[in-house]
Amino acid sequence: MPIEWNDSLKTGINIIDEQHQELIVMLSRFGRFRCGRECFDEAFAELKEYADIHFKTEEDYMISLNYPEYETHKACHDEFIDIIAGFQKKTEQVENGHGLGEEIIEKAGNWLINHYTKEDVELAKYIKKVT
Repeated sequence: MPIEWNDSLKTGINIIDEQHQELIVMLSRFGRFRCGRECFDEAFAELKEYADIHFKTEEDYMISLNYPEYETHKACHDEFIDIIAGFQKKTEQVENGHGLGEEIIEKAGNWLINHYTKEDVELAKYIKKVT
């Protein structure tokens, strides 16, 4: 299942939307892999690094603006990192990644879409309200 950025995913907070879009681009690369662990290892490292940057951006907003749902929202971010770590561990056990890329996109992609349209929309409303 391909994952693509579209306007329905926008929060209206430019930096967050730009980072969301980049995460989707990075995640979509997994669907093109037809190789062994090396491809996945590099892509996982880049995705995790960028996810950490993005989550820090959101968490800094939440802390600085005393967002009341900070703990819950941060727990969601931790869940995504756990999902990625689980897939990374799974790739260590396979000879080639055939089919695994699609599984990664489906699970992690669904998580991103759900998170963007629920938790991040609520965060954006709060940011707009208090700034």
